[in-house]
Parts: sequence; structure tokens; C-alpha cells
Amino acid sequence: MNNPFISQTRLSQDLVPISPELANELLENFNSINARKLDKNEAKRLCRAILAGEWEENTGARILFEQGTGNVLDGQTRLEAIRMAKQIVKCDVLFGLHRKISLYSDVSRKRSYGVTIASSIGKTREDVNDLSHKAAAARVWLRSKNNWKINRFTREEIKNFVVKNFDALETMGKKKTFVPAQRAGVVGALAFYFTKHPNEALEFLSALTADDVSYINIKSPAIVLRNYLSQINSNQQHSEKQLKTDFQATLFCCFCHFNKSELEAIAFKETWE
Repeated sequence: MNNPFISQTRLSQDLVPISPELANELLENFNSINARKLDKNEAKRLCRAILAGEWEENTGARILFEQGTGNVLDGQTRLEAIRMAKQIVKCDVLFGLHRKISLYSDVSRKRSYGVTIASSIGKTREDVNDLSHKAAAARVWLRSKNNWKINRFTREEIKNFVVKNFDALETMGKKKTFVPAQRAGVVGALAFYFTKHPNEALEFLSALTADDVSYINIKSPAIVLRNYLSQINSNQQHSEKQLKTDFQATLFCCFCHFNKSELEAIAFKETWE
């Protein structure tokens, strides 16, 4: 089945009937760049509305398509509802749009940092979780650069910072054993250290996440930090104070590790808890 919403040069808006077969075609073959995860519960709610004859055509909620490709930029949940209901439904569609319009569409639902970054740099939904973790680490890093006086940053500021420091965040955030995704302060600090001392940062990360620690001195700053992280590894949410502590503790242990200040790390650990 052909995609009728491929437009090369013009912006077009229509109220058109969409069949379950067309909805399926669009979702299966023209939905690869949509960074947002499909909301199945919302799709079920809309499906019930269709079946009950309560679907409203002119709600201002349009299905958006990219210029030249016909890829779905916004509206996958409505398409899923049509596919589930197995009925032809009239929808307000807009096609011939630039991909970045997805950053500003569907304003009723808040977009995560990961979705915002993925949409703006051409990534897909498979990259969203990873980008969200990078954004969280970048935010703590940004806070440190502002002496912990600023807690909130715009999505544009976060996105630009992630793009600028992508390699550092990628390298330092790969291993999750004792640096799980939710420990944004740790990854942010390691990424910051990596920009200054890449070889030292890689060595410290290896000690921090090693499967076999028998070769590492039990008083090593990496082990001190590792034990500290293990104790609170089960916590899924972290306060602003905790994130700041994680960041500062990680940087301090990096410093101690390469200055052979093992006793300092042990003594300083008491101030973290």
C-alpha cells in the first residue's frame, strides 16, 4: 500500500479517511524516526471512543508527516487506535513538514529530555533511554559548572551540552554494574574527569566496575567509592543533595586514586553518608 502523505515541496492539510490497513502501513513502514514510545493505554481509550461513535474529527490534534518521506512525526497513538478499532476514521492530517516540527507538536504531553534530544539530532526511539541517561548526567555536570546554584536548565541547554560532550558521556556511562543509569552524579563526574584526564578516567572506571577486585587494594579509592555505591544501589530516585554528593565523591575519589591518597578517601567517605 502506498503512503498518500509523501509531499516533496508543499505543506498540505486535509481531513481524510484513514483505514485500518493504511494505519497499519504507516505504523509498520513509516514510523521509524518517531522517538516517542507508543502510548498503548491512550490508544485503547481512543479505540473505545471510535467504537462508541465518540471520535471527534476536528479536535486540533493532527497527524503529522515528514516532507519527502511521509514518515510519521506525530499521531502514532491515533493511528494505533484506528488499527485496533478496525474502522475507517476521518483524521486531520498535515504533511510536508520538516522533521524538527516534532519538537513542538503534541504539546499536551510533556516530552522527556531523551525524546527532545533524539528528535533534534535524528535519533530514533531505540536511543531515547540512553539519551535520557546522558541528559541526567549532563544536568548534574552543568549544575557543578554553575557552583550548584542553578537547578533548572532549558531543554535546549541540556541538548547542546549532551551533543558537545557526547563522547565523554558515552564512554563513562557504558558500564552499569556499579554505575547504574540512575546514578547520574557518578556518570556526570566521570565524564567531566574524562574531558581533563581521559586515560586516568578510563583506568579509574575499570577499577570501579571490575568483576574481579582481588588485585585491587581494599583501601583503594575506587573500592571505597564502589562500596558506597553498592550500599545505595537499590535506590531508584535520588535527591538533588544526593546527586551533588555522588558527583563530588566521585571526583574526590578520582583525585585520591591518582595522588595515592587512600586514607583521605576513607576518611572523606564518612561525610557522604
